[in-house]
Amino acid sequence: MLFLLFVVVPIAELYLLLAVGSRIGFIATFATILITAAIGARFVKQQGLSILMELRQQVERGVLPGRALVEGMLIALSGILLVTPGFLTDGAGMFLLVPRLRQIVAQTLMIKYSSRIRMTDTRMSPNSRIYPDDFDRIGPRASEVEIIDSGDEQP
Repeated sequence: MLFLLFVVVPIAELYLLLAVGSRIGFIATFATILITAAIGARFVKQQGLSILMELRQQVERGVLPGRALVEGMLIALSGILLVTPGFLTDGAGMFLLVPRLRQIVAQTLMIKYSSRIRMTDTRMSPNSRIYPDDFDRIGPRASEVEIIDSGDEQP
């Protein structure tokens, strides 16, 4: 995976930059890279602020902001991709800025990694698992609640 990230992607980016540069010229290629970075930065700022407001509202309501946190990280990743020079990284960054596509990626990541998440909230047992439909749930499931009879009841 790291080989792909640090060797194959830069080689592919360099190849695309040279191929596009030979067709449309250096100035046009350079301008295209700068324009996509500027437009991407504007969208990242706009959508980042939107997700930040959503996070704040969910925390104020006492809702666990799982999906919003993952989408916020994806927006940050898209910002990094957009300021990295190249057409592949710009395309991937723009892909993550499309709200519906970003939601699909976020949901996929949450499902894939939900088995690795352990709850540390004292209201849930340490062995509790998070299920894909639970990302906005704070309290325990009925099956996770233990009823303890103290025996202090008077007949």
